[in-house]
Amino acid sequence: MLIYLTSEVLLAGWGDFWLFLLGMLGLFGLAMWQKVKRVKADEQARIRAYRKRKD
Repeated sequence: MLIYLTSEVLLAGWGDFWLFLLGMLGLFGLAMWQKVKRVKADEQARIRAYRKRKD
């Protein structure tokens, strides 16, 4: 994998490599954001259900 990346960098130049890196980071960030959003929504639903049960 690393060899492929280095050859890719040598062939394409640094610009494409940074673009690729940014793209991967962006995808990772998006995935994490979606996960966090889902966890927060689950938490809210749990709190709502708990309040309903209490009443």
